[in-house]
Amino acid sequence: MPHVDALQHAHWRTRGENGPMPVLLPLGSFQENEQRKALEAGGFKAEDISCSETHCFLKIADLQRWAQLAWSYLGTLPDGWSQDDENKWDEAIADIVEQLESGDGISKNGDGDTVLRMVASVAIAKK
Repeated sequence: MPHVDALQHAHWRTRGENGPMPVLLPLGSFQENEQRKALEAGGFKAEDISCSETHCFLKIADLQRWAQLAWSYLGTLPDGWSQDDENKWDEAIADIVEQLESGDGISKNGDGDTVLRMVASVAIAKK
C-alpha cells in the first residue's frame, strides 16, 4: 500500500534505521507470494490455496492534513512519542507528503485530489 511505504520512509528519515518500526507499519508483505508461503508453512497444500486481488481507491483532498492524521495514528512507537519525534514532526509530515506525491500507485484526479490505489490480496485455503 502506498501510504505504508511513505510512512516507513518518514520513520527511517526522522528516526534512523536502527530503531523499532511502529507496530502499525509492519515490514512484512501481505502480497500473494507471502500469503502463500505463510499458508504452506501452516500446513496447507499449494493446490488448496487460491488467491485473488481487489483494488480500491482512496481520494485525499488535503494531503497535508491526511499525512498529519496518518502519522499521528500509524507513526507512534511501542513506547509512545518522544521529544525528538515532536521536534521532527514537521520533517516527518513533509517527507510523507513528498513520498505520497511521487510514489507508485498514486495519482491526481481531475479535481486535483490525490488518489491512492490500495490493493488487497485475498487468500482462501482449504484443509
